[in-house]
Amino acid sequence: MRYLTNIFILFCFVTSSNLSFAESWKCKTLERTGFSYKNPGWNTTNFYGTEYIIKENPTTALNFEYAVYDLDKEFPIFYCKSFLVTSLTCKDSFMDEILKGVFHFNKTNLRYSRSFLGEYSIVLPQNTVTNSNAADPFVEIGECQKTN
Repeated sequence: MRYLTNIFILFCFVTSSNLSFAESWKCKTLERTGFSYKNPGWNTTNFYGTEYIIKENPTTALNFEYAVYDLDKEFPIFYCKSFLVTSLTCKDSFMDEILKGVFHFNKTNLRYSRSFLGEYSIVLPQNTVTNSNAADPFVEIGECQKTN
């Protein structure tokens, strides 16, 4: 019986310690700039930044190791395959850069960049995207810190 108790305690320790090794980072925007359409044309503009959490993907339904979340949001905005040495490249949750762009993270220098081209150059079959209702394209840079 003592042998089974020791195995159970060892199992609990290994299981709980594996959970604590999950990597995650909290990221904050330093600068975000882009273009916004206001009659009569496009103008450069600065946008408010945001905060993100990068953490291991909690679902096994999709084949992605990491996910990027807006801070305090339930669903990921980007999914990431795996680190290529120290670099992580993430695409939006539909795996299409058109909707949310691309998110790059380097876990060595703890910097990230995000780019979003918006709908400026997209021509849909119904051709309903115009300058006045196109999403604003932007580029964003920021820094992260490891949370565990």
